[in-house]
Amino acid sequence: MLKSAFFSIIYWDPNPTLFTLPYINHPLRWYGLLFMGGIAAGFLILLPLLRQKLLKGHSLRERDISNWLALQKSVYQSIEDPANPLHSIASTLDKKTCHLLQQNKELPDANKAVLLGALSSLDRKQLEKLLPKTIIPLNKLTFKYVDDLMWWIVIGTVVGARLGHVFFYDWTRFQRNLVDIFKVWEGGLASHGGTIGVVLAIYLYSRRNREKFPELSFLALSDLLSIPVAFAVIFIRLGNFVNQEILGTPSFVPWAVVFGHPADGTVPIPRHPVQLYEAIAYFLTFLLLTTLWKFKKGISTEGLYTGIFFVCVFGSRFFLEFFKATQSSQLFDGGFLQAGQILSLPFVAFGVLLTYWSQRGIYDIADKQPQNE
Repeated sequence: MLKSAFFSIIYWDPNPTLFTLPYINHPLRWYGLLFMGGIAAGFLILLPLLRQKLLKGHSLRERDISNWLALQKSVYQSIEDPANPLHSIASTLDKKTCHLLQQNKELPDANKAVLLGALSSLDRKQLEKLLPKTIIPLNKLTFKYVDDLMWWIVIGTVVGARLGHVFFYDWTRFQRNLVDIFKVWEGGLASHGGTIGVVLAIYLYSRRNREKFPELSFLALSDLLSIPVAFAVIFIRLGNFVNQEILGTPSFVPWAVVFGHPADGTVPIPRHPVQLYEAIAYFLTFLLLTTLWKFKKGISTEGLYTGIFFVCVFGSRFFLEFFKATQSSQLFDGGFLQAGQILSLPFVAFGVLLTYWSQRGIYDIADKQPQNE
């Protein structure tokens, strides 16, 4: 395990297997545990962010109603009682809607919109207390949305990362035996491919739910996810560190690490712990995005957080590749830059353009402000 003294080389040789599952004799590895830990952490971070985003909408939608008939009955009874807080919305309802509330059938869509608009004038928490079992609690609505989203992201991550490894780094091997592409448990995931897979998953999920959650467009959702994802990827790099893979270049800095059994079979020599460098860079990105979110109170033009995420994560990845041992790639071998650096450049460029694009409205408003002379 870890043996070190002040300003001395660190020897690192953990067992990558946490334990072996009985009966099926299948090893549970630290990498898998850390991967799932990152997903769980991201889940918990995303919940309050999404809840805050939905609260800022200040409007009820059909997705928020669990029982229309019960809601209509409760509202009608409440507006007849001057002591009930819901009585205040009576003046905002037209006569037709008030008349239809008395009937034992669902309102037409147009009158539903009128009722929802009137109810939206009250606080969401207050409505949940005044109209129990008719309005879905925001916490429950948020949990369901995030729970479904996480499955899409996990699938997008694994499929994208696997295909990224296959096509960016080892196509010569896999084209001879396509079945091996599905053997994910044997290792071989590429973060750039995983990123593409996650972006595609976010896009498809936002499209699938755009009618129920119109405020969560593709960019709005990716902005929300940039914060938990920046934290979750820390766990991935810690898993690489435990697996003794993605090694750094040889070094004799005081914090250099000797990996006892490198995954690639190389000789154990002191190296830069580049996996930890990346983990630190991702943590700093997480802190930056979280601070920005709190400073702006979650308000920004769409794309800002996503753009900053791409610039910070893949910008740091580009520079830290100089401290990584060369990784072979059929597509990019032989140049001055490593494959990871070449693959990072489009993401950095996209992040810069997206950050600028997200602020275009702010610049336009500033230009239109009257100037003092």
